[in-house]
Amino acid sequence: VEHVLSHTADFSTAAVAAERLVPVTTVQWLVDSCREQQKKNYRLYFPAPAPPLAGVVLCAANNLPQGDKDAIYTAVRLFGGQYLDSLSRYTTHLVAVDRVNSKAVVAAHLRQKQGLFIKVVHLAWFAECLRQQRRVDEEPYLLSDPVVCESGQPNAALVRTGPDIRSSEHPVLAGKRVYVSSDFNMSKTLVDALEELIRAHGGTVVREFDENAMDVFVGRFRSGERFRRAFALPRVHVGLLPWLFKIIASRRYLRPADGSLLDFPVPKKRIPGFHKLRISVTSINGDARHYLAQLISNMGAVFTKTLDCKNDVLVCGCVASSKYLVARSRWRNIKLVNHLWIEECFARWQLLDPADARYAAGATAARLGKTRLPLSVLAHWSDHGSEHLGVEDSDEEGTTMQPGGEKETCAEKKTGRTEWTSGRADEPVSVSDIPSSPVPERACRSAKQKASLKLHSDIEDLNKYTSMSKSSHQMEKYMHQLELAASTHKRDGAQESAKNTQHKKKKPEDMRHTLVMTGCEHTLVLSRSDMLKLARVGLKVVSDYTAAKRPVDTIVAPKVLRTEKFLKCLSRAHRIIHPSYLSAVLSQLSTSAVGVDEFHRLVNIDDYALECVLSEAQVNHDLCYDGPGSGLSRLLETPTPRLIFAQFPLNLSTNLNGGAPLIESILQAHGLRDTRIVKLGAVPPDMVLLPDGQTVVVAHKQKDLKFRAPGVTVVDWNWCVQCMFHGEIVPY
Repeated sequence: VEHVLSHTADFSTAAVAAERLVPVTTVQWLVDSCREQQKKNYRLYFPAPAPPLAGVVLCAANNLPQGDKDAIYTAVRLFGGQYLDSLSRYTTHLVAVDRVNSKAVVAAHLRQKQGLFIKVVHLAWFAECLRQQRRVDEEPYLLSDPVVCESGQPNAALVRTGPDIRSSEHPVLAGKRVYVSSDFNMSKTLVDALEELIRAHGGTVVREFDENAMDVFVGRFRSGERFRRAFALPRVHVGLLPWLFKIIASRRYLRPADGSLLDFPVPKKRIPGFHKLRISVTSINGDARHYLAQLISNMGAVFTKTLDCKNDVLVCGCVASSKYLVARSRWRNIKLVNHLWIEECFARWQLLDPADARYAAGATAARLGKTRLPLSVLAHWSDHGSEHLGVEDSDEEGTTMQPGGEKETCAEKKTGRTEWTSGRADEPVSVSDIPSSPVPERACRSAKQKASLKLHSDIEDLNKYTSMSKSSHQMEKYMHQLELAASTHKRDGAQESAKNTQHKKKKPEDMRHTLVMTGCEHTLVLSRSDMLKLARVGLKVVSDYTAAKRPVDTIVAPKVLRTEKFLKCLSRAHRIIHPSYLSAVLSQLSTSAVGVDEFHRLVNIDDYALECVLSEAQVNHDLCYDGPGSGLSRLLETPTPRLIFAQFPLNLSTNLNGGAPLIESILQAHGLRDTRIVKLGAVPPDMVLLPDGQTVVVAHKQKDLKFRAPGVTVVDWNWCVQCMFHGEIVPY
């Protein structure tokens, strides 16, 4: 069930729908969505009785304390409204404390230029809405009133007395002694409103911390002595501010441990590895989408509404959405998971391996919102806090400086993409970004000082020259000294050059693998600084494989290709690996500093072999191999160099795609020695022959279709490629 249509909010299974994050709306929502041929916002169609802040789209000013903004946005959504942290044509209210903040200025401009009326109200207006649990009249709180702007209080002359809707008839906190922690960092205006809200629902506010004098502890973080002392007592219910608002709005008390993942305080330090991870969601909407976005943000990742090449993970509600299809076909480095991966990462507070079959997109998983915090994990926080779990401060991650000053393009940023290490679900996974080079500080001032010094030096030289030019004796002496200095410098330079040459000759090139990349343009592009990093661990990436000092032994490609580089290097390659290996190497280099041998044990190149990353069936299909086992393993096990055409002379048609010289150079890499480039019309008289007297011509399928000659076998280029892929001459 994706939506519930009802004319009333008080139906028998309303609590179940809320627990399962299923939107409840009216039939009019369906009618308007069908009429306009687009899904409307269901929160604009609440069934009766509507929540207190239904229809409010709120924005908070930038100069409000962050604690106030978080509390306002949390409360407005749970009481039926919506929020946007930037002004738009949908915004109805801007909450501020003055009219000089940037958003208030923009709101005034929108009203003047576009006719959009956004009510700029004082923070006290929202506090009063919270106290009374209804939308109070905005007029006494408008910041356009000088009285409100100067005093920070509503204009008493405009306040209308109305029904003060307190929830004494629904004492959801009856008998509960509630302590609200100070780590929310809210202003006194909101703290006072929150305390009145607690009292209105039967609760008692405890202002001085005493675990023996409280029943409910409302805190933000799983840290600090007060949290641990409160959590250590089973009778004290420890919850988060959204949990408090939720039970008041639903008028039903539920222990935080029995609620959602966001009902319990969150760790103060983010999950190592989630720092700046970009995650998007598809085919999950409404409260469920908002719930996932909150989980993602709390873990330290970046939630993105749209999907692009810079995303790392896509959370899929189904496998038929456009985002899913695009990610699967174009951006294969993006991990496709279901909602369970996000929830269990949050519950365990670890970066779990998305390759686990339970997290695969489309895999059957428990419904969204059912995951609970494991008691075994929470027990650690009560005893030792975050130190016991070995959680590191994510602010310290990703600070390794890159040599060089290259600008990072979108493709280069994929070099720093997240690569996932395999392991058990209870082990954290190492993730890191590769930051760009820092900009040198005070470069302008340094250049200015250098120029000033150079100017003074030049003036001194000019004065000396003017003085010497007046005396022939001084000039001859100066020229003699200059010649001696020049000859000495030349001699010293020659000796230094000889030493450097000897030193360079003696320095061995300690490289483990020589790699060539092909077909990786859309997934991985290496900058010069990346290549230098790879060289430090014995990985030499070459572009001109023909001029390489060592033969290329490793091909880096996203799949089996038919490019010039791939085919030429195939004759000597010992392995073919996926580009994700280089991404994993660069990621590991940014997070650890170990020896080369230990490094290659941590990032094993064999784990990224093409047949390990892709399915065996796909690789065999690309190789045109239909035998048992892996065709690629069978090919790479044959001795190198694979000179399969050494005893097989071939004639090449001038009509071949790419030109006969290119085809000839590829075949020569596989041992071809005797060849002729011929124009197929009549039978050419000088074609090369096989030892048995036969003639084989590699021709174009369409352009040379009509060529026929006795004793001449015509094959196409695909036959040559199949011979290379099989490591032997295959039947025509």
